[in-house]
Amino acid sequence: RLPAVRGAARRAVTGPVGLVLRDPTETVVAVLQALRHDGPMFADYTKTDCWLRNTEALAADLRNGAVAAGVLMLPYAADGMVVAGKTKGLRPVQGTRVESVASAVRRFDANVLVLEYRHSTFHEMRAMVRTFTAARVGRADGDIVATIQKLEQL
Repeated sequence: RLPAVRGAARRAVTGPVGLVLRDPTETVVAVLQALRHDGPMFADYTKTDCWLRNTEALAADLRNGAVAAGVLMLPYAADGMVVAGKTKGLRPVQGTRVESVASAVRRFDANVLVLEYRHSTFHEMRAMVRTFTAARVGRADGDIVATIQKLEQL
């Protein structure tokens, strides 16, 4: 169990959130339309027909600060988790449940949400994106972040 975080500070994802889509369904399109009304401002990174190249472009802009966070909406999240997990500077969370997204944001300040839309409902996807981009309370666990940075150097 991790120690409690002291001196909580509120921070929100500010600025655009990079978005990579792979073969979006009608439900994915509907989620994005709903989020336009009350969700984050998305920057579309679906520039080519290759989601890997699109994710690479998103990662570069995350590292240089052009976008504040990223969302990958893929049929299967394992694909995105492997790619994001191997990319320096990206701390992905797999969107399976709102609680797991909230935990990853709280524990290690995840900056990429990977949503598997084949097995998520409209409401689940919308709630996970909202949770991911909402105000973040407290600091990420310094030990976890330091360990991730060491692993990136291997």
